[in-house]
Amino acid sequence: WGSHTFGHNRKRKKCIKTELEEIEREEEEGPLDPDLYEKKMCLQTKLNDILVNEELFWLQQSN
Repeated sequence: WGSHTFGHNRKRKKCIKTELEEIEREEEEGPLDPDLYEKKMCLQTKLNDILVNEELFWLQQSN
């Protein structure tokens, strides 16, 4: 994980959060169709993976 990868993941994280916010706004209006629900789950998994990798990165930097 170099600074380039870290910066790329920061941008990805922002895009994923934006997409999730849009889906959640739509979800407030009613149930999501199956495809959109699946997309939401996929985005949440990707976001979680990025957050875990960031945490590992910072733990490695502190040692």
